[in-house]
Amino acid sequence: MIKEGQIYEYESGERFILTNISSKRLCAIYQSGVVINLERFSPQIRVYGKLIAEYPTRQEAVNSKEFRNE
Repeated sequence: MIKEGQIYEYESGERFILTNISSKRLCAIYQSGVVINLERFSPQIRVYGKLIAEYPTRQEAVNSKEFRNE
């Protein structure tokens, strides 16, 4: 199940955090600073990439060593 504060990594090494999840919206924050906003989000959406960490809040995920690649 996808949740806010999860950090995913693509095969390319690029990482992103899921945030602002509701029944109709999903946002992702990438390490590059790009923010993707999906307005017509379906709860059944599949997130591609490997789940590498999970934090209780977006703020903790953004400041984590996993997201910063430390």
